Amino acid sequence: TLLSGDLVSIDRKYRDPVSFRPSAKWIVLGNDLPEISDQSDGFWRRWHVIPFPVSFTEEHQKPLLAKQIIETELSGVLNWALDGLLRLLGRGHFLPPPRPVREAIQKGKKETNNVLGWIDDVEPAITGNPATPKDDLYAAYREWSLKNGTGPVSSTKFWTRIRQNYPEILEEREGSGKRRRMVNVVL
Repeated sequence: TLLSGDLVSIDRKYRDPVSFRPSAKWIVLGNDLPEISDQSDGFWRRWHVIPFPVSFTEEHQKPLLAKQIIETELSGVLNWALDGLLRLLGRGHFLPPPRPVREAIQKGKKETNNVLGWIDDVEPAITGNPATPKDDLYAAYREWSLKNGTGPVSSTKFWTRIRQNYPEILEEREGSGKRRRMVNVVL
């Protein structure tokens, strides 16, 4: 709710409740992404993973840089930020994220979703019309996951994540039996 901008209600003791829509943006800093159990598009739409590939050795660090900028360039930084705000308000929306951010999000999805990691590592052919038994696909994923120490998700979560990310993979019955197979994917 705090991230999505939904209405938040605050119950105050002995007073009327107050409702508001949070407008703040969160900034989360870290060397690695947190453990993420929500793999929905709703989650990833709200995250912009910004890579900082450059690290500074101690001899190249400027410990007083912030103080120097505040003392000598603060009005210029403020004007730059206000110009950006005016462009944003005029456009009505943010620009699409740049390529390095999109790539970092894709990398983050694979790191936090071992089903995507399995697809990336094993590279099953997702094309054409061939089919693979459903149980065989999950067994291959489970074996890979245990071998790589990532711990497999349940069969239900596995298929949910496959369907979310690969809608072209379809499920059908084999003949008239109960056994199911997945069409458009081959190990």
